[in-house]
Amino acid sequence: MLKKIFAVSCFFILILLVSQNTKAQTLQPEAPERAILFSDVPTLRFENLNLEDGMAQYSAESILQDSFGYMWIATQGGLHRYNGYEFEIYSSVPFDTTSLSVSGTNALEEASNGDIWVGTIGGGLNRFNRKNQTFSNFVNDPSDSTTIVSNSIEDIYLATNGDLWVASSINGVSRLPADSTDYFVRYQHDPDDSNSLSSNIITQITGDAAGNIWIGTREGINRINPKTGEINRYLEPLEDSSYVSFIVSSQYHPPESSEIVWLATGNGFVKLNSATGDYTRYMPDKTGEMGQATIELADISPDPENPSILWAVGYNTGLVRFDTRTKEFIFYQHDPGNSNSIINNTATNITADRTGNLWIGHTTDGISQFTPSSANFLHLRHDPQDPQSLGPNSAWGLYEDQNQTLWAGTGNSAEFYLNRIDLETGTVTRYEHDPDNPQSITDRETFAITEDSSGRFWVGTSRGLNLFDRQTGTATRFLRRPVGENLASNFIASIVQKAKSKNEFWVGTYSGLKLFNVENGSFTDVPIRGENFNNPPIFYLFYDLEGSLWAGSLEGLIQVDPENGDHTIYRYDPSDTNSLSSNSILVITQRDNEPGILWVGTADGGLNRLDIGSGEVTHFTTNDGLPNNAIYGILEDDNRTLWISTNRGISNFYPDENSFRNYGLEDGLIQLEHSQFAFAKGANGILYFGHKDGITAFKPENLSTNTIPPQVVISDFRLFNETVLPGPDEPFDEQIEKESEITIDYDQSEVAFEYVGLHYSNPSKNQYKYQLVGFDEHWVDAGNRRLATYTNLAPGEYTFNVLASNADGAWNEEGASVTLTILPPWYQTWWAYGLYGLMFISGIFAVDRLQRRRLIARERERAKERELEQEKKYSRELQDAYSDLEDSIEKLTAAQDQLIQQEKLASLGQLTAGIAHEIKNPLNFVNNFSDLSLEMIDELIDEMKGGKLEEAELLAKDISRNLSKIHDHGSRADRIVKSMLEHSRGGSGEMAPTPLNPLIKEYVNLAFHGMRARKNPINVDIVLDLDENVGEVEMLGEDFSRVILNLCNNAFDAMREKLSEKSHVKNKKSPSLEVGSSEESGSQQSELGDDSSNDYEPRLTARTRQKGSNVIIEIEDNGPGIPEEMKDKILQPFFTTKKGNQGTGLGLSITNDIIKAHGGSLDIESEPGKTVFIITISS
Repeated sequence: MLKKIFAVSCFFILILLVSQNTKAQTLQPEAPERAILFSDVPTLRFENLNLEDGMAQYSAESILQDSFGYMWIATQGGLHRYNGYEFEIYSSVPFDTTSLSVSGTNALEEASNGDIWVGTIGGGLNRFNRKNQTFSNFVNDPSDSTTIVSNSIEDIYLATNGDLWVASSINGVSRLPADSTDYFVRYQHDPDDSNSLSSNIITQITGDAAGNIWIGTREGINRINPKTGEINRYLEPLEDSSYVSFIVSSQYHPPESSEIVWLATGNGFVKLNSATGDYTRYMPDKTGEMGQATIELADISPDPENPSILWAVGYNTGLVRFDTRTKEFIFYQHDPGNSNSIINNTATNITADRTGNLWIGHTTDGISQFTPSSANFLHLRHDPQDPQSLGPNSAWGLYEDQNQTLWAGTGNSAEFYLNRIDLETGTVTRYEHDPDNPQSITDRETFAITEDSSGRFWVGTSRGLNLFDRQTGTATRFLRRPVGENLASNFIASIVQKAKSKNEFWVGTYSGLKLFNVENGSFTDVPIRGENFNNPPIFYLFYDLEGSLWAGSLEGLIQVDPENGDHTIYRYDPSDTNSLSSNSILVITQRDNEPGILWVGTADGGLNRLDIGSGEVTHFTTNDGLPNNAIYGILEDDNRTLWISTNRGISNFYPDENSFRNYGLEDGLIQLEHSQFAFAKGANGILYFGHKDGITAFKPENLSTNTIPPQVVISDFRLFNETVLPGPDEPFDEQIEKESEITIDYDQSEVAFEYVGLHYSNPSKNQYKYQLVGFDEHWVDAGNRRLATYTNLAPGEYTFNVLASNADGAWNEEGASVTLTILPPWYQTWWAYGLYGLMFISGIFAVDRLQRRRLIARERERAKERELEQEKKYSRELQDAYSDLEDSIEKLTAAQDQLIQQEKLASLGQLTAGIAHEIKNPLNFVNNFSDLSLEMIDELIDEMKGGKLEEAELLAKDISRNLSKIHDHGSRADRIVKSMLEHSRGGSGEMAPTPLNPLIKEYVNLAFHGMRARKNPINVDIVLDLDENVGEVEMLGEDFSRVILNLCNNAFDAMREKLSEKSHVKNKKSPSLEVGSSEESGSQQSELGDDSSNDYEPRLTARTRQKGSNVIIEIEDNGPGIPEEMKDKILQPFFTTKKGNQGTGLGLSITNDIIKAHGGSLDIESEPGKTVFIITISS
C-alpha cells in the first residue's frame, strides 16, 4: 500500500523568491528560520551566554563595548567584563569602600579616559578606575541639590562636550559638567513649566550629531539644547490614546538625517520628524497571531552593515527585524527544540559591537548574541510530534529533479522513506515500501536517485532498482528473482545513464559494475579485475568532460572505457607518494573549467587531485586544513569552489588557492558527521548535504565572510607567572592595554604576555601570531593560544608585537605592541664601564711605575720565592689539618645522628615502659576474672546436673558479667598497645584535628607509668587542670605526644633530684596508678603506694586553657627550678645538666622544634621550687 503524507511546510517556500511583497510577517516558533533562508532576510543563529559560561547572574540589564573592544555587561549580580573567552566579575564587597557600591547594576558608559561609569539599582553612580581597579561612588543627598538626583540609575550618556548625563528611573535627570567632579545639575518635570521634562520616569538618554540631548520618558521624548537650556517635547500622550503608545524606550538617530528619529515605543516603531513634530507609527499587520494586542519594544539598534534595517527587542516580542524602506517586520522567537534560537522572547536591551555582532540582554536568561551577516544554514529535520515533517533518522540519497523538487531518502533500522519536497508548493510527501503492494518501492535505504534524458525517474535502494512514476507514486521493481537472476546485487549505490543511449544505464552495486538494459530488464556484469580482487563494490559513478566513465570502488579509482569495458585502476601504494591516498573511493567530481583534472574523495585519505594526462596526484588532508579525512560528498558551486562533506563538518575548498574554510557547529551546522551518498546541487545554486539529523541546505553566496579584523590588546603582563598591576614602583604605571613601555630589572627576566583578539563571531577560532623583536627571529604562529612566555632574557630593549585574526581569517595587521626594557646589573651600566676604563688607565700607569722599579722588584721577587716556598709548606700542613678537621666533622655528624636516634629510642623506651606498667592492671583483671569464671563454670555444671536451674541461671549471669569485665579490660589493653604503635611508627605526616585534652591526659599518664617502671621511681601527685572549652586542635598527634612525654620526663627527673637532695630516701615502686577526673576540682591524683618520709611531695600539674584564638598548655613541677644562667641554654641542642651518659641534650631541643613546626612557641618560667613550661599554639 502506498502511503502519502502531505504537509504544508515553510521550509522551501521562498527558495525561488527574489523579493517579498508582504508588509509584515511572523516566523512561527517551531521553525523560525525556514521561511527566510533563501530570501533577502537572514537566517539567524544565536549564541547564548549565561551562568554556565561564567556569568554571576542571569540578568543583562545593559551591554557596552569599550574603546579597547571588551564587552561590559551590567547585571544584578555585579559588573561583568567579557573578552570572548571568559568573564571577569566586579561586585560589591562588604566593608570595602573601593568596591562597587551595590552588586545590582543597570547602566553603563565609558569615560573619555577609558574608565567605566556604572549606574546601579539603589547604590547611586559608580566610576570604575581601570588603572587601579577601584570604584568611586556618587550618591544622592536629599539635603543637597547639587548631588545626583537619585540612587537608582536607568541610563548614562557621555555627551560630545564631555558632560555626563545620568537618567534616573523615577526622579528625572542629572548632568555632571565636564569641568566638575561632583557638582550635578538637575532636570525634572514641573507640571507648571512647559520648558521642563515631560516626565520624571526616564527610560533612555542619548545625543544627536548637533550636540542636543534626547531623553526618552514614560510620556514621550524630550530634546534639550545644552547651550540654551531649551526643552522641546515630542510624542506627548493624547487623552484618547493608549498610554503605552507614548512610552519611548529607545531611539535611533540616522546619520544621514538631522531631523528624523526612529523610536522604539510601548506600541511599535515610531518615525518622528523633529522639525515638524509629525510622526508615523508602524505596527505589524497581524499582532494577534503573536497573542498580544500591542508590540511593546524596549530597545532598538541599527544593523551593523545596513542602517536601514532596525533590530529591536521587547516584552514577549522576541527579536524584531524592521526594514525602514519596505516597512516589513520579521520576528525571531524562541524555539524550545533549537538550542541556537533566541534564548528568551523577552529582552531589555540590544547593542551592536564593532565586529558586526548584535548583543541582546535578557532579564532572566543572560545574553543572546548573533551576527546578521553570518552563515545562513537551513536545516530540515524530523519532528516526532509532527507527522508532516521529514522522515525520521538519517538522510541518504539526495536529488533535485528538473521540476525543482527535492527528493531525499531517509531511514535507519526500522523506518525507511522516500521523501518528496515540492519547492514550489511547499508540500512534502513520504513513500515507503509495502510488502503487500508490488508497485511500492523496494525496501531499506534509498542511496541512488536520478532522472534520465527521457524524464524517467530512477530510485536505487539497498534492496533493488525502481523505475518510479512520480505522478502515481508507483514503482516498477528490478529485483533478484528465484530463477534466472537479472540483478547481480540488489544494493544499488549509483546510477548513471550511458552516453548516447536512452535505455542503458551504468549501475554501481556492492557486487561490482553492471550495465542495465531497460527494454529487456537485463543486467550485464562488467568485469573489473585486479591483482588480488574481482568485481569490487562500486560506490560512485561519474562521467568526465571527455566522456570517460569513472567508478569509485572499495579497491581504488577505476577508469572504464564505455565502449568495450576496458579499464585502468588507480590504487594506493604506500611506497609511492604519487599514488592515491586511499583505495576506498566514495565520490568523484570535475570542475567545469578543468578538463583532465579529477577531484577524488576518499573514505580515509582526504581529497585527491588527479591529473589524468600525467597521472600526477596531489593530496589534501587534515594537515592542509581539511577538517577530516573522510569525504562523503563534493559539490561545485557557481564560483567553481568545492564544498565537501566530512565527519567533521562541511569544508569550502578553493582549488585556485589550495585553501579551506571549514564550517562546524559554531557556524550554524547541527551535525558534524555527514552521510555517504547524501549530497546534491539544485538548479538555483542551492547545495544540500544529508546527515543523521536531516538535511542541511544553503546558498554559498549567503555564507558571508566577516572581513572586520579583531581589535588586539595586550591584556596582562606577568613576572614569574604573577600578574603585575600598574603603579609608581612597578614596571609600568598605566593600565596594560594603554601601556607602551615596560621596564624591569635584570633578575626579573621571566616574563609572559597575555593577549586577546576582541572579535566575538566564533572567538574560539580566532588566530594569533606574535614576535618579541630582539629575541624571536620570525613570527611565532600561536594558533588560538593567548599567552607568550619568555625566560632568561638578557638585558636590553625588546618589542613585543602580536597580531590576531577573526574566525574567517581577517587579520589585524597593526596589532598591539609594547616595548620591554630589561635593565642591566650595575656592573654592566655605562658608569660601570667608565669605572672599568679608569681602572685600565690606572693599571697602565701602575705597570709603568713597576717597570721603573724592575731591579728593586727582582730582588724582592727572589725573597718572595723563598717566602712562597715556605708558604707552600705551611699550605700543605694546613691542608692536612683541614683534612683531619673534615674527618672530625664527619664523625661528629655521625655522632649527632646517633644521639638524635638515641633520644628518639629513649622516648619510645619511656613510652613502652609506661605502657607495660599500665597494661599490667588490665591483664591482672583478665587473669583473676578468668580463674573465677572457670570455678563458676564447674559450679554451674554441678547445679545443672542436680536440676537446680535457678541457681544455675544465677551462676550463668555471674559468668556473663565476669566475661564482660574480661572484655572491658582486654579492650583497655588493646587501646594502650594501639597508642604505642601509633607513637612508634608516626602518622601520615599531615595535620589533623585532634582532641587536645584527651591527648594530654593519656601521655601524662604514660609518662608517669614510664617513670615508675624505670630505675629510681618516685611518688608524684598528678594534677590535670584541663579547660573543657578546649576542643580539637590541628596538629600531628604522634609528634605532639613526644612534647608531652619529654616535658613530663624532665619534670620527673628534676623532682627526683630535689627529693634525693632533701631526703636521700629511695622511693619504692607503686603497684598501680589510676588517673581520673575529679568532679569537684577538675584535678587528677595518683594512688601512690609507698610514700617517702619527708615533707616534700613531688607534684606535676598539666593545664590547658583557651585564650582568644590560641590554646595555652602548661606543664608545671615543684622541683628545684632552673638557674637563671641556664634558661637561655636548655633549648640548645646537646646542652644537658645530667651526669655521665644519662642524657643527650636533645630532648628539649626536639620538643622546641616540634612546637615551632606547629606554629607555636615554648616559654619557660622558673623560680626556686617551681618551673612552668608554657606552650602556645593556635586553635
